[in-house]
Amino acid sequence: MPATFTPPGIDPRRNLGEGDNGGGRRPPVDKRTGGGGEGDNWNDRPAGSRGPRDRLRQARAGMALALGVVFLLFIGLIVAFIVTKHSYHFDARQNYVNDWLAIAVPRILILNTVILILSSVTAELARTSMFREQDVMEEWIGLGRPLSRRATVWIAITLALGTMFLAGQAVAWQ
Repeated sequence: MPATFTPPGIDPRRNLGEGDNGGGRRPPVDKRTGGGGEGDNWNDRPAGSRGPRDRLRQARAGMALALGVVFLLFIGLIVAFIVTKHSYHFDARQNYVNDWLAIAVPRILILNTVILILSSVTAELARTSMFREQDVMEEWIGLGRPLSRRATVWIAITLALGTMFLAGQAVAWQ
């Protein structure tokens, strides 16, 4: 259903009399409705109430800013890793000593990585199973089964894999 825009000069509660607009049978000509016609120009609206495209552009700008911050955080961590790994100092006998102490990576972390990837795949499968257009329409008219019931299997698998991941992290940090 398209959005309806009523200009502030029109009082929707006003009852059109016999002499107004053909006895009240026709809508006012200055009332604009959605549908992509000339009256649906979102740019004519005041700032802050522009419409879906303006809000989408703002959301994308916010997401780009957040991703930029995360990207810079990881760049900083990588630079700190490289600098720490390649830092040396002289000891009392004037020998180079590496400050980097390598640790053995537990094998459980490889398994945890696989579990995390599988969990991401099952979460995406649950998301896509909930938002298939044909299934949504069937449920809307009452022919299909509820979306949540269809995605419950994938969500349950995702939760089980997430629990396994957390248990594996606990074992790795012991």
